[in-house]
Amino acid sequence: MAYILLISFILGLITAITLNNKQLLKKILNNYLIYIGFPIFLFVLLLEAKNIDLKKIVIFSLIANALLFIIAFIIVKKLKFSGKTKAAVFLNSSFGNIGFIGIPVLTLLIGEKSLGYASIYVLSINLIYFTLAVFLANYFTSGKKGAFFEFLKSPGIYTSIAAFLLSRIDFAVPELIKTISHLTVYIAVFICGLSFNYRILKKVKDLRPYMFGALFKFLVFPLILVAGSILSGMDMLFTIVLLILATTPPAVANISLSIKYKFDEEFSGIFTVMSTFIYLVVIAAISLFAI
Repeated sequence: MAYILLISFILGLITAITLNNKQLLKKILNNYLIYIGFPIFLFVLLLEAKNIDLKKIVIFSLIANALLFIIAFIIVKKLKFSGKTKAAVFLNSSFGNIGFIGIPVLTLLIGEKSLGYASIYVLSINLIYFTLAVFLANYFTSGKKGAFFEFLKSPGIYTSIAAFLLSRIDFAVPELIKTISHLTVYIAVFICGLSFNYRILKKVKDLRPYMFGALFKFLVFPLILVAGSILSGMDMLFTIVLLILATTPPAVANISLSIKYKFDEEFSGIFTVMSTFIYLVVIAAISLFAI
């Protein structure tokens, strides 16, 4: 699985470099993810969460991530960068690709027993991200004050809720639905590679935002979440799931929001694509070593 993820990403990179009208392809695939792929993917995942204490996991996930975004905001606010760069560093260092990269990696490292916890966590953090996180990011640029209600304009929130409600119904999932769910993962990773623009690499003059972003994303913030989980007495399996999901590279959604709200889209694009590539290479190497 790790190799297929890496290959999907590389194919996206190749397409980004060679295809002239890549924006049309990206738009089509993004619409597929939002309206079809992600809801089905989440629905299949949530079926694994029927025997889990949802209340405890949901409450912890909502509170822990709300506090994490606030802590991240306070830390990033002190950095000596422009407002739009602070906003981009804040989003990219605190919200990872927990669904389309984190879930496959969890399955690879731990197995399907982790999927129930992961599905509830994914659903919970998406709600906090599209409300509190987007609102705080706009504070750096004095942007849209109504950004707190970004989730009202996000189809992903509605389809996620619909997927959750449907998952509470007891019925057998057709193989076609499972196949679509699996394909969605690779399409999402392909889109991440497709988002790469090699021309903007020439514009990078200051490496400090990338250094801070990497430090926060892959070390500081994951440790904060894990410490919170342990101190709260959460299940050890959930804590391990939390650690793996928290250390995933930034989500592609950060790029889209950076463009929409005029944050530092160059930073978001480069940081997301490069960290995703390095992450997938490392996971593939771990997988090879494990064999």
